[in-house]
This record gives sequence, C-alpha cells and structure tokens, in this order.
Amino acid sequence: MGRRSNNQVLGLWMNGSYVGRWAINSSGVHSLIYDSSWLQLPQSRPISLSLPFQSGISTFSGTIVENYFENLLPENEAIRKRFAMRYSCQDTKAFSLLSEIGRDCVGALQILPAGMEPKDIKIISCKAL
Repeated sequence: MGRRSNNQVLGLWMNGSYVGRWAINSSGVHSLIYDSSWLQLPQSRPISLSLPFQSGISTFSGTIVENYFENLLPENEAIRKRFAMRYSCQDTKAFSLLSEIGRDCVGALQILPAGMEPKDIKIISCKAL
C-alpha cells in the first residue's frame, strides 16, 4: 500500500477552459502545472509574464509561483484576517484564501477546488466593426 499524498491542489480556469493546477507538496513547495490541452488552444496565454510558456516546460515551482498567487490578494494582514474569518479559512495564506474566494479572482482567472468546473460561463460573440 502506497503512502498517502499530502499535496494540496486547486484547479485553474480561464474563460471556462482548464488552464492547469496549482499545488503545494508536503514540503510546502508551490508548483504551477499548465495543462497540455490549454497549451494547444489558440487563445491560450500564460497566467502571468513571470510564468511564461517555454518550449518543453509546462511546470514552474518555488517562490515564483507562491509570489504570483500571494500578489492576487491584499498585502494588509488585517484585511486577510477578515477574509479568513468571513470565509472560514484555516489561515491567511494565499492558498487557503483563494481556495475559498478564487472563483471570482482578478482578471479572467478562476481558482477552484480540484475536480470542480466553473459554472454558468457565458460566451459573448460579436462582429468586428
């Protein structure tokens, strides 16, 4: 029988398309793994210029990933504590907070529990003027 994984994982979505996953391993190291299906879409783009698409590389790990997600939230610890209390988070770290409030994140990015898909995505189409 194998050892149980202590990894924490959240799914990343953009405009209803699965982008990849954000994980924290048992050692506390953050990683971002772009999904291969996202990389093949014509509308795909990196979630940040600091986490670019690179030939043959679809995984980033370490503080660069942690810093990206931390910067989606206010720096003020009092505000983070209010968020944590309001949404019953275990702490004020980005992973805990965004696992609860990441459904309505900055920009087009949605952060959802692993296995959950975004609901009520409405596609807007138009003709160029």
